[in-house]
Amino acid sequence: MICPSCGSPSVDTRPGAEAPPDRGALRFLLDTSRVIAASLDYEQTLQAVADAVVPKLADRAAVWIVESDGTLRQRAVNGAPAALESSTLTTQVPLQASGDHPLARAVRSGQASLHQQIPDVWLDGERPNGDGVTAQQPAHPGFALIVPLTARGRALGVLTCDTAMSGRTLDPADLELADEVGHCAALAIDNARQYHDTRDALQRQAALLRASHRLADVNGPGPILLGLLVEAIELVGASTGAVFRWDSEQEALVRVWNAGHDPVRVESLRLGQGASGRAAQRRSVAVFNDYQRECTDEAPNAPSGIRAAMAAPLLHEGQLLGTLSVVSSDPDKQFSAEDAELLGLLAAIAAAELVGVARAQLEGALLAARTAAHLVNNQLALTVGYSELLANDPRLPSVLHRRAIQAMQGAQAAAETLAKLQRVTRLEEAPAPLGLGVGLAVLDLDRSTKP
Repeated sequence: MICPSCGSPSVDTRPGAEAPPDRGALRFLLDTSRVIAASLDYEQTLQAVADAVVPKLADRAAVWIVESDGTLRQRAVNGAPAALESSTLTTQVPLQASGDHPLARAVRSGQASLHQQIPDVWLDGERPNGDGVTAQQPAHPGFALIVPLTARGRALGVLTCDTAMSGRTLDPADLELADEVGHCAALAIDNARQYHDTRDALQRQAALLRASHRLADVNGPGPILLGLLVEAIELVGASTGAVFRWDSEQEALVRVWNAGHDPVRVESLRLGQGASGRAAQRRSVAVFNDYQRECTDEAPNAPSGIRAAMAAPLLHEGQLLGTLSVVSSDPDKQFSAEDAELLGLLAAIAAAELVGVARAQLEGALLAARTAAHLVNNQLALTVGYSELLANDPRLPSVLHRRAIQAMQGAQAAAETLAKLQRVTRLEEAPAPLGLGVGLAVLDLDRSTKP
């Protein structure tokens, strides 16, 4: 009941009346709700939830969140150092949200539960056979609470609490209080997540605008690819990244650009090797959030510190141009579906720009070839004609006759080169011959005129 004079809860002493509310519990719940909802920062909110129940309800607590890859991962923990060292419900082992572990079952059922012992399986994570808790499994003394975190019809994760260090008894009233804290926490976490997602979406839109403006201000494929690579690393929170070009003759991806804190040292990859090789083979974005287990055998020269990797193919009308890849050495990094979508978009922009630049360069080369053919052919025609007359004139001494033949053959070869220039279908470069200059390249006519 509410006191009409002061508006505070009052005690109803009439026979059959409900038990009076626990004012201490109400005050704790009110204060906890305020603390949890004080920030819209996602990580801070998760930590605030773990902090809120220690030491009022438990010796230690942990917040587990269902990630985009279907795993249930611990994202925040609180407790005395000694409690954390012997942690059971605060293990870092990721769980499958669809598995049979008690925490996974709580996520799916949405039901809070009180346990009078803590089984070993909670310490070890899921067993290989996928079994959950059974009566035969060893248990540790202490009480434990598992509280699902559900908001707006969406299962976000679970809050776990236990008293294994102190042995303190927990009862149904503590479970009810923890469940109320869970409801408040779930709303705060969902609000923080929505704010986080909205902020990230706006930041990504701004980055895409920056990338578009950058593309408008640069010339050549190099600056375009490097600019998009830098944007990709920043947007998805990666440590470093690389651009690989597809070399059809070698049938391999060859690294052409690096960016980030720890440059990628892999020089080339075959189809199916590493994140870039997989993306090129599949013709779709490839994401690996446990890179050392999933890709190390395929890319043996990759750095051992890579935790997560993601790559997107550069495609034009089904033709593979290369790949755009990013990696992270952060042990907690998980690339999301949104990250993959963004990398795919940047790769599509890069491919379109590369094709546009290549077409412009090809048109320029063909224009130069047509101009050269028009101007030089007239001059060569006279040279070829006179050299043929001289080569066929019996009055010419034999020594000069051989030179006249060489001059005629040279003029004919020059005319054929001009004709070949007009048959160029793509631009393939070759190393510059000696004397042309350092860092310069020439057109490989044989490769550039292949159908």
